[in-house]
Amino acid sequence: MNSPSLKAYIVAIEDEDVEGDEVAKLVIEAPTSEQYVVGTWGSGEVVIEDGQPTVSIEALIDTATEAGDDGLFRISRTGDTSEALEVSVNLNSGWKTDYELPGVIDGVFANYVVIPQNAEYVDVAVDAILDDDSAEAEEGEYAEMTIDTYWGPEHYSIDQSAKSARVEIDGDHACNQLVSNPSDNETCLIIDHVDVFIELTVQAATSQPFKTMYRVPNEVLETLEMENLTSEEEDDLWENIKDWGAENWDDVVDVPVELSRFSEMLIPSANVADTQIDLVKMRFLSQAVGKRFKYDSNVHRWIQDTEDNAPALYRSDTALLADASHDYPFDVSLVDLKKHQQGGMFEYITGIRTLFLDMHEAMKTPPRPDVKAILQPIISADANYVSWFGEEPEGGN
Repeated sequence: MNSPSLKAYIVAIEDEDVEGDEVAKLVIEAPTSEQYVVGTWGSGEVVIEDGQPTVSIEALIDTATEAGDDGLFRISRTGDTSEALEVSVNLNSGWKTDYELPGVIDGVFANYVVIPQNAEYVDVAVDAILDDDSAEAEEGEYAEMTIDTYWGPEHYSIDQSAKSARVEIDGDHACNQLVSNPSDNETCLIIDHVDVFIELTVQAATSQPFKTMYRVPNEVLETLEMENLTSEEEDDLWENIKDWGAENWDDVVDVPVELSRFSEMLIPSANVADTQIDLVKMRFLSQAVGKRFKYDSNVHRWIQDTEDNAPALYRSDTALLADASHDYPFDVSLVDLKKHQQGGMFEYITGIRTLFLDMHEAMKTPPRPDVKAILQPIISADANYVSWFGEEPEGGN
């Protein structure tokens, strides 16, 4: 009271909005009576500066391998993104000896990364350097990046809970163990898994040739141990698979899910009472799926081979794993298979298996004409196979 002046304080409200600088304006309005007169300075403005950005870092991919799999740092900011922001960082002593940050940091003293204009973050790849250290020496190698305020705290503040991040470096790559003193462009094949298929070809006198292929489930292949291969040893892969196929024939053909479909070849042409099958040929095919690496002596590391833009090796091979081919005619007894079917699915499948493994004892009993009626229960029970006869089976989906 009785004061010649009045002070009005403007208190900015903190929020997460990116809104740029704002203005608070106070205007003295003209009175409705003659109590006072508005002077020359009838208004005033206060600029409210939007808060400076807060910067943080995290390791999105926290492991880098000397095989060529990069780690990844991400540096993020809050606030205004209308301009690029230079963020100063410090690196641990492993930089340029254990790892590099290609195309991002080349400085000697103050290292920094740039968050581009209109971007909230920038990603920094961690490229592990291949060296000749033993597995024991490799332990403990890592890349660490820490944000600092070398450029001045007025540019940004640091999230103290996320000011540093680490990427571990894994130098125990399989190619290092397989190839000693590699030369330039030497290759190394790392097998991830091997797929095996059964190819079945049937030729009946009364129908067109029938050919199909079935994939052998992985659980059947668990006994097949494949080691990582160099280029020189790669050809041995297919011989190993052939040997395995011959030794484990019974394990392969005892898979009910796959063998239940073998009965498809028993379907004769319409209105044919007797079916003469002239040729049945069964063989195993294999394919390996994995990654191939080439050694680049310029950077002293294995680089994944991505020719034809294919990140993984996919090789098909016609290696004959087990020869069950019979090029002479034999007869099929559906009556005998009917007996097996009555014993349940497993017994029915066992009958089909016996048919293929003992084809040299060609069955002489004339087949019954109602083949479709005999096989229909088995077909309908197989929900994974939509149509065996070119039509929707009874009970099928």
